[in-house]
Amino acid sequence: MRELADVIAARKAALSGRPLLVGLTGPVSVGKTTIANELAAALPGLRVSIVSTDGFLLPNAELDRRSLSMKKGFPESFDTARLNRFLDEARAGVTPLRVPVYDHLAYDVVVGDDATVESGDVIIVEGVNALLPAHATAYDVTVYVHADDAAVVEWFCARLAQLFKEAAGDPSSFYAPFAAWPDDQVRQFAQGAWDGINAVNLEEHIRPARPRAEFVIEKGPDHAIRAVARQTPLR
Repeated sequence: MRELADVIAARKAALSGRPLLVGLTGPVSVGKTTIANELAAALPGLRVSIVSTDGFLLPNAELDRRSLSMKKGFPESFDTARLNRFLDEARAGVTPLRVPVYDHLAYDVVVGDDATVESGDVIIVEGVNALLPAHATAYDVTVYVHADDAAVVEWFCARLAQLFKEAAGDPSSFYAPFAAWPDDQVRQFAQGAWDGINAVNLEEHIRPARPRAEFVIEKGPDHAIRAVARQTPLR
């Protein structure tokens, strides 16, 4: 992680008039947000903002209208034009920047309630779609987070189970109807969601982004970073 942080700091030092953009992607539940926060902490002398591409998902009502509810997280479920506009504005030095907000408990975009982000020195854009061809060339540094599929599946199932449990005390949560499910039913549901949606997205769209990354972070089944490799990114 130190080499990656040093590259970001050096490139930012040579850049003026706009923030340096870092694109970070990887499978669902691989820990992209955690890695983004750790990377920000490794840049103490710089003003770092983190933007999740989840906010650029189309609202659930629009996904339903387009028959894309079961394709949430796939490229076609995002407002690609809006994400590109955000990246263009960031590269132009616009500040503050407006970004849409995603509510994970509601499992939906918060329509009409954008957040503001100061351009600062570095903006880390993290999400499953961050390095799709439509966006990959916008970044100054690109990162892919990898872990063995078996570990990622376990992390996804554990995260979904936790969301279900937490919903027991929050009737407004999207997950409230599932809060009383027994563990085996939760596991079966999570595995089905992975196999039918996330695994397909991983193979068709997320994993193919790995060659576009300059840095590949390898995580072990215990979430620890095992290695950070550098490669020539495919453009």
